[in-house]
Amino acid sequence: MAGDLNVAHKEIDLHDNRITNISGFTQPEKQSFQKLLDVGMVDTFRLKNPRRKLFSGYSFNDMTKRNLTEGWRLDYVLMSQNSVKYLIDADIHPDIMGSDHAPVSVLLDMKRWSKDVVDDKWNSMNPDQRVEESEEERDRELGSGLEIYDDNGELTYDSEESEGFETIIGKVIPHSII
Repeated sequence: MAGDLNVAHKEIDLHDNRITNISGFTQPEKQSFQKLLDVGMVDTFRLKNPRRKLFSGYSFNDMTKRNLTEGWRLDYVLMSQNSVKYLIDADIHPDIMGSDHAPVSVLLDMKRWSKDVVDDKWNSMNPDQRVEESEEERDRELGSGLEIYDDNGELTYDSEESEGFETIIGKVIPHSII
Protein backbone atom coordinates (compact mmCIF):
# COMPACT_ATOMS: atom_id res chain seq x y z
CA MET A 1 0.00 0.00 0.00
CA ALA A 2 1.50 3.32 -0.99
CA GLY A 3 0.52 6.93 -1.19
CA ASP A 4 -0.20 10.22 0.50
CA LEU A 5 -1.91 9.26 3.75
CA ASN A 6 -1.95 12.88 5.01
CA VAL A 7 -0.83 11.95 8.50
CA ALA A 8 2.48 12.32 10.27
CA HIS A 9 2.57 9.26 12.51
CA LYS A 10 5.19 10.28 15.08
CA GLU A 11 6.93 13.47 16.17
CA ILE A 12 10.01 12.43 14.18
CA ASP A 13 7.83 12.81 11.07
CA LEU A 14 7.40 16.56 11.69
CA HIS A 15 9.89 19.37 11.22
CA ASP A 16 8.60 21.08 14.36
CA ASN A 17 7.99 18.91 17.44
CA ARG A 18 5.91 21.70 18.99
CA ILE A 19 3.11 21.07 16.48
CA THR A 20 0.13 19.50 18.22
CA ASN A 21 -3.43 18.74 17.30
CA ILE A 22 -3.54 20.23 13.80
CA SER A 23 -4.85 18.47 10.71
CA GLY A 24 -2.40 15.74 9.77
CA PHE A 25 -1.22 15.23 13.34
CA THR A 26 -4.37 14.83 15.44
CA GLN A 27 -4.86 11.94 17.86
CA PRO A 28 -7.62 10.31 15.73
CA GLU A 29 -5.43 10.51 12.60
CA LYS A 30 -2.39 9.05 14.36
CA GLN A 31 -4.57 6.31 15.90
CA SER A 32 -6.04 5.42 12.50
CA PHE A 33 -2.55 5.12 11.06
CA GLN A 34 -1.48 3.01 14.04
CA LYS A 35 -4.34 0.60 13.30
CA LEU A 36 -2.72 -0.17 9.96
CA LEU A 37 0.48 -1.10 11.77
CA ASP A 38 -1.44 -3.07 14.40
CA VAL A 39 -2.98 -5.34 11.74
CA GLY A 40 0.43 -6.20 10.35
CA MET A 41 1.43 -3.46 7.94
CA VAL A 42 5.01 -2.18 8.20
CA ASP A 43 6.16 1.41 7.62
CA THR A 44 9.04 0.66 5.24
CA PHE A 45 10.80 4.02 5.57
CA ARG A 46 10.77 3.97 9.37
CA LEU A 47 11.90 0.31 9.40
CA LYS A 48 14.97 1.13 7.31
CA ASN A 49 15.51 4.63 8.74
CA PRO A 50 14.52 4.52 12.42
CA ARG A 51 16.03 7.90 13.37
CA ARG A 52 16.18 9.74 10.04
CA LYS A 53 14.19 12.98 9.72
CA LEU A 54 13.30 13.30 6.06
CA PHE A 55 10.05 14.72 4.78
CA SER A 56 7.77 14.08 1.81
CA GLY A 57 5.18 16.84 2.20
CA TYR A 58 6.07 20.52 1.95
CA SER A 59 4.33 23.86 1.83
CA PHE A 60 2.40 24.33 -1.39
CA ASN A 61 3.14 28.07 -1.22
CA ASP A 62 6.53 27.88 -2.95
CA MET A 63 7.30 24.52 -4.52
CA THR A 64 10.23 25.91 -6.50
CA LYS A 65 12.22 26.57 -3.32
CA ARG A 66 11.34 23.54 -1.23
CA ASN A 67 12.69 24.06 2.27
CA LEU A 68 13.98 20.58 3.06
CA THR A 69 14.06 21.28 6.78
CA GLU A 70 10.41 22.32 7.04
CA GLY A 71 8.17 19.46 6.01
CA TRP A 72 6.12 16.54 7.18
CA ARG A 73 6.40 12.86 6.33
CA LEU A 74 2.94 12.24 4.90
CA ASP A 75 3.67 9.71 2.13
CA TYR A 76 4.23 6.06 2.91
CA VAL A 77 4.92 2.66 1.44
CA LEU A 78 3.43 0.07 3.77
CA MET A 79 4.09 -3.64 3.32
CA SER A 80 2.74 -6.71 5.03
CA GLN A 81 4.95 -8.34 7.64
CA ASN A 82 5.21 -11.39 5.35
CA SER A 83 6.51 -9.38 2.40
CA VAL A 84 8.88 -7.07 4.26
CA LYS A 85 11.59 -9.75 4.00
CA TYR A 86 11.98 -8.63 0.36
CA LEU A 87 12.61 -5.00 1.35
CA ILE A 88 16.17 -3.86 0.75
CA ASP A 89 15.71 -0.12 1.29
CA ALA A 90 13.12 2.64 1.49
CA ASP A 91 13.71 6.29 0.74
CA ILE A 92 12.22 9.72 0.12
CA HIS A 93 13.43 11.86 -2.81
CA PRO A 94 13.06 15.54 -1.84
CA ASP A 95 15.29 16.55 -4.75
CA ILE A 96 12.64 15.45 -7.28
CA MET A 97 10.25 18.32 -7.90
CA GLY A 98 6.79 18.24 -9.39
CA SER A 99 4.34 18.85 -6.58
CA ASP A 100 4.23 19.75 -2.92
CA HIS A 101 5.10 16.10 -2.17
CA ALA A 102 8.38 14.32 -2.73
CA PRO A 103 8.28 10.83 -4.25
CA VAL A 104 8.86 7.84 -1.99
CA SER A 105 10.42 4.58 -3.15
CA VAL A 106 11.34 1.11 -2.06
CA LEU A 107 14.09 -1.16 -3.25
CA LEU A 108 12.90 -4.77 -3.36
CA ASP A 109 14.70 -8.07 -3.86
CA MET A 110 12.59 -9.31 -6.77
CA LYS A 111 14.82 -12.29 -7.53
CA ARG A 112 14.19 -13.64 -4.03
CA TRP A 113 10.48 -12.86 -4.35
CA SER A 114 10.27 -14.63 -7.73
CA LYS A 115 12.08 -17.66 -6.32
CA ASP A 116 9.76 -17.83 -3.31
CA VAL A 117 6.64 -17.56 -5.50
CA VAL A 118 7.83 -20.30 -7.84
CA ASP A 119 8.95 -22.48 -4.92
CA ASP A 120 5.56 -22.03 -3.23
CA LYS A 121 3.79 -23.02 -6.44
CA TRP A 122 6.09 -26.03 -6.91
CA ASN A 123 5.73 -27.17 -3.29
CA SER A 124 1.93 -26.89 -3.42
CA MET A 125 1.71 -29.26 -6.40
CA ASN A 126 1.05 -32.94 -5.95
CA PRO A 127 3.79 -35.22 -7.39
CA ASP A 128 1.79 -35.90 -10.60
CA GLN A 129 1.57 -32.19 -11.36
CA ARG A 130 5.32 -31.84 -10.79
CA VAL A 131 5.98 -34.45 -13.48
CA GLU A 132 3.80 -32.50 -15.92
CA GLU A 133 5.61 -29.26 -15.15
CA SER A 134 9.25 -30.10 -15.67
CA GLU A 135 12.08 -28.60 -13.67
CA GLU A 136 13.07 -26.77 -16.84
CA GLU A 137 9.71 -24.96 -16.87
CA ARG A 138 10.16 -24.19 -13.18
CA ASP A 139 13.61 -22.72 -13.82
CA ARG A 140 12.28 -20.68 -16.76
CA GLU A 141 9.57 -19.22 -14.50
CA LEU A 142 12.17 -18.45 -11.88
CA GLY A 143 14.31 -16.64 -14.44
CA SER A 144 11.45 -14.39 -15.45
CA GLY A 145 10.10 -11.93 -13.01
CA LEU A 146 9.77 -8.26 -13.40
CA GLU A 147 10.00 -5.72 -16.15
CA ILE A 148 9.43 -1.99 -15.81
CA TYR A 149 8.25 0.06 -18.76
CA ASP A 150 8.34 3.81 -19.24
CA ASP A 151 5.33 5.85 -20.35
CA ASN A 152 6.17 5.10 -24.01
CA GLY A 153 6.12 1.34 -23.45
CA GLU A 154 9.91 1.00 -23.62
CA LEU A 155 11.54 -1.56 -21.33
CA THR A 156 13.57 0.28 -18.69
CA TYR A 157 14.25 -2.57 -16.24
CA ASP A 158 14.64 -6.32 -16.56
CA SER A 159 14.95 -8.42 -13.39
CA GLU A 160 17.38 -10.78 -15.09
CA GLU A 161 19.84 -7.90 -15.41
CA SER A 162 19.76 -6.61 -11.83
CA GLU A 163 19.75 -7.73 -8.20
CA GLY A 164 16.83 -5.48 -7.28
CA PHE A 165 15.10 -2.38 -8.47
CA GLU A 166 14.21 1.05 -7.27
CA THR A 167 11.32 2.86 -8.81
CA ILE A 168 8.87 5.57 -7.99
CA ILE A 169 5.59 3.88 -7.16
CA GLY A 170 3.35 3.25 -10.15
CA LYS A 171 5.82 2.02 -12.75
CA VAL A 172 6.05 -1.65 -11.71
CA ILE A 173 4.57 -4.42 -13.87
CA PRO A 174 5.10 -8.03 -12.70
CA HIS A 175 4.70 -10.77 -15.29
CA SER A 176 5.18 -14.49 -15.94
CA ILE A 177 5.51 -15.44 -12.29
CA ILE A 178 2.66 -17.88 -11.85
